[in-house]
Amino acid sequence: MNRGTGFRWPWRRRTEIVRAVDDELEFHLSARAAELESEGHDSGEARLRAEREFGDLDGTRRYCAASDWNGERATRRTERLSELRFDLASAVRTLRNQPGFAAAVVGTLALGIGATTAIFALIRAVLLAPLPYRAPDQLVAIEQFMPSNPGPGAVMSPPNYFDVRTSVPGLAAAGAYYDNDVTLTGTGAPTRLTAPAVTPSLFVTLGIPAALGRTFAEDEGSPGRDKLAVLSHGLWVSRFAS
Repeated sequence: MNRGTGFRWPWRRRTEIVRAVDDELEFHLSARAAELESEGHDSGEARLRAEREFGDLDGTRRYCAASDWNGERATRRTERLSELRFDLASAVRTLRNQPGFAAAVVGTLALGIGATTAIFALIRAVLLAPLPYRAPDQLVAIEQFMPSNPGPGAVMSPPNYFDVRTSVPGLAAAGAYYDNDVTLTGTGAPTRLTAPAVTPSLFVTLGIPAALGRTFAEDEGSPGRDKLAVLSHGLWVSRFAS
């Protein structure tokens, strides 16, 4: 296939602009060198003198290429805006002439935008939003797996937890928790709550202080002193009237 035939993009690419600038500069330099040769200079001297007369060849090349590229981008923006205005006007005319079709299109767009927004909000909350802890990028989860039980992580025994806390290098702090459900009784109807059992160091590890009052002291994890609870804000407001 000969150069210049076949498919071509409607706009010039940056490499094409640079090549066109090089061709234009070469044309002028060759023309001047030919004039000098006709005056009696040899070809090598004529070429060098033509380049010296021209001046900053590299700077001119960069300036012309950047100027042409900026003009190309401005032309692209103008053409795209013109095409967008034409498409919008055509769409408005079509929808105006077919109100039933217009209602179906608007309803479909509304459902699509609503579903997309809901999915993005869910993904952002679950995957993209940072965890509400201090330095969440430094948090790691350590689980225990048993060869005899290849399923989800097994419950870590207290001795293993203390080994991890004291022996794993690079850990600034460590805390443990155990999922637990309790029934809250007393004033009002009994309420089933999720109340994980945690080590006193968990709040320090996560870097979340209490909004009111305090979290657990280190010695409040020992038997006999562990009958304490930290209320969530929701439970504090709904069950204990703040």
